[in-house]
Amino acid sequence: MIVISDTSPISNLIDLEHLGLLKSLFGKVIIPFAVDLELLQVQDEQFFLTYQAALNDGWIEVKKVTNTQNVQHLTGALDHGEAEAIVLAIELNADRLLIDERAGYQIAKQTNLKPIGLLGVLIVAKNNGLIQSVRPLLDQLRNQIGFWVSDSVYHRVLQIVGE
Repeated sequence: MIVISDTSPISNLIDLEHLGLLKSLFGKVIIPFAVDLELLQVQDEQFFLTYQAALNDGWIEVKKVTNTQNVQHLTGALDHGEAEAIVLAIELNADRLLIDERAGYQIAKQTNLKPIGLLGVLIVAKNNGLIQSVRPLLDQLRNQIGFWVSDSVYHRVLQIVGE
């Protein structure tokens, strides 16, 4: 399975101290250089150590995008990391693209990619028995990390997982 990720799912899972969910669910996650650079800019030692450990273990791999013209085309609507993630997913014919931002998610769907956001990852993790409860993670995302989740989406996710 080929899984490409944008910055947000990885950074938020590091903040939740659940980055390992990606390894458990997908085995390996590939990121473009722009996402790697964004993750390396975080000024938190524990964040850096967690990210670096995943790189060193080899289950997060950094790859270069070859079609830079497509990246430039997408950067009008998206940030550079999102644009590279979408283009890399197209180039590698990815099975999944981990992306949270609405515009990137919509573009991914329009290009026949299979996007899944962080909340989708948490739902799949709960359904696979990797986490016991989604509610505390959702609350932490909303109240401590600053990840925006509308009330309707919050309640829908909890309904999906039976909480």
